[in-house]
Amino acid sequence: MKKLILTLFILAMLVQISEAEIRRDLITMAGDDSVALFLTDPPRSNEGFHVYRQGPLPTDEQYVLLTEDALIRPVIDAARVKPILGEDWELISSAMGSDEPFEVLRRLRGDDFIGIVHSLLSPRVARLTGRWYVDRGLESGREYRYKIVVVNSRGEETYSLTEKVVVTEIYPQPPSAVEAEAGDGRLTITWDYPAWQGSYDDLAIQYHIFRKTGDGEFEKLRHKPIIRDDLTPSVYTDLWLENGIEYSYYIIAVDPIGRRSQPSETIIAVPLDIKAPGIPQNLNVEGGDGAVAMSWNMSLELDVGGYYVYRSQGLDKEFAKLNEALIPVDSPIYYDSSITNGVQYFYAVTAVDASKNESEQGNPIAIIGEDKTPPDPPTNLSFELDSRVLTLKWSQSEAADVAGYYVYRGLTEDIQPKINHEPYKDTVYVDSGYQDAGMTPGKTFWVSVTAADRSRNESEKVTLEIMIPDDDPPLAPQSFLAENVEGRYVRISCSGSASLDVARYKVFQSSPVGSDPVITEFEKAPFVWHDSSVSKGQERTYYAVAIDSAGNESEASGIDTVFVRDYSAPPSPRNCSARLTESGVRLKWERVIDFDFIGYNVYRSNIPSGVYEKLNQSPLDVLEFIDTDGTVKHYYKVKAIDSSGNESSRGKAIHAG
Repeated sequence: MKKLILTLFILAMLVQISEAEIRRDLITMAGDDSVALFLTDPPRSNEGFHVYRQGPLPTDEQYVLLTEDALIRPVIDAARVKPILGEDWELISSAMGSDEPFEVLRRLRGDDFIGIVHSLLSPRVARLTGRWYVDRGLESGREYRYKIVVVNSRGEETYSLTEKVVVTEIYPQPPSAVEAEAGDGRLTITWDYPAWQGSYDDLAIQYHIFRKTGDGEFEKLRHKPIIRDDLTPSVYTDLWLENGIEYSYYIIAVDPIGRRSQPSETIIAVPLDIKAPGIPQNLNVEGGDGAVAMSWNMSLELDVGGYYVYRSQGLDKEFAKLNEALIPVDSPIYYDSSITNGVQYFYAVTAVDASKNESEQGNPIAIIGEDKTPPDPPTNLSFELDSRVLTLKWSQSEAADVAGYYVYRGLTEDIQPKINHEPYKDTVYVDSGYQDAGMTPGKTFWVSVTAADRSRNESEKVTLEIMIPDDDPPLAPQSFLAENVEGRYVRISCSGSASLDVARYKVFQSSPVGSDPVITEFEKAPFVWHDSSVSKGQERTYYAVAIDSAGNESEASGIDTVFVRDYSAPPSPRNCSARLTESGVRLKWERVIDFDFIGYNVYRSNIPSGVYEKLNQSPLDVLEFIDTDGTVKHYYKVKAIDSSGNESSRGKAIHAG
């Protein structure tokens, strides 16, 4: 109400308010047989006024005092405020912002503008402020002259005002151009009214609006006045209407003494809800296994009937409506169980009111379905092995969301590291081993394959145990050595192979090389072995090989050849003699007895201490020798030789002289 009062520029013009003072003026308003007098400047607390009337005019009679019984004075006793205002008390106290009579009276009397405005709106306020008087019982159509005399507390005249009036009712003009704009449960009524031109014959101060529902009766709307305001458009919004129902309206203008204009034209309007409700707020989306749960704030708009949920797989793609039936307004929850896990979706929600108006979609919220269900495993896992390259094959998983497969390989079923760290798309996998060196021969591998979906869930393993045939011979034994031990035996020593899968070692003896008879075997290395089957004077060749658990045989170790002998020379022949004969020089000697004796060698030299040349090609097994080229000038020595090649060291030089 305060805001309305502050905008009542027409009232300010009406009473000619200036910055210096309010112009003292007497406004007359005639009824059928009465005249109301209104002072723009009321008496002060110590003042009052008398009313004098002359007429009907023309007349020679003097003024008649109408207020002989008492001066018209302003009320200064707060106890009289509510009784005087009567049924206007609630309206005025609300406008003053106080329900205390003293405060209401103080504002009405202390603020000239507020006092004038409310005095024009309510004759009771005009009486309260001491600016109102009504003269009744007059002749209709006759002219009268009125004089107002203001006096102070000593009875002295302060000032007087005179005005003539014809007792004829002048009704306000009716409003025109009445229109109605339909809204949701409301109708906004607008109208035109002529701007005030400064005439006191145009004192329409407020409007009354009458409404009829359907075929019912017209009733006045609003208890509070709708004030005339020439500075802003005339408008009234009728709320809480029922959509789809016809409402009829007309408007009248009313002046301070209640004179009413003729009704304006009657308009008929139907409120319609053409405004979409607000967008649902705080959409929350949570992904689950094959489903998405959504919730949002319940709409507080009274006409919202429910919600639609929309989904798209991209912001640049069309959003499809998921629910045909509206989600109840008080249950802002929706579950979408038609998603594909691992795929990104965008969701938006709209509100729909009772008139089927649908809000705009809110900001889309993105979510990816969280798949916690492992896919079906692959089937028919098999393998092929070619040149140590393992080829795995399997049949596809029957799951629809499989993104690929993982391959595992290990030396035990429980410990199988993953070979590929990203899902493998094909169903054939070639495993060439570490650094493509091929699978390790002789090893048993456990190989498994799993299916992985788009959410990286893995199926159960499908497992094979695969034995890689060992076709790789081990490394040869190291540090192989054959040693003659005084002609009694040959000592064989050997270190092991560097290969870890050696199961045994074989020692070979060849004499001559090529027969390769196996003479002994060992399960572990290093080892030492004595070959006592040898005889002095024999040359033997030895070597060893390593044999792995698959029966693969290594190359030969270092081949070692040994001559079996001792180092003890046999006794020298005794009683050696030389005689020149026709056939040459004949040498004779005695037999030598020794366990490994094999014969004699004969040597010749030109001087006793010279270099002796052996004359026989092979050891002699007789006790004489004829040197057909010998002479008396030659010297001879005869030596015994054993199977180890040892020759006797003693022996005198003899000659045939």
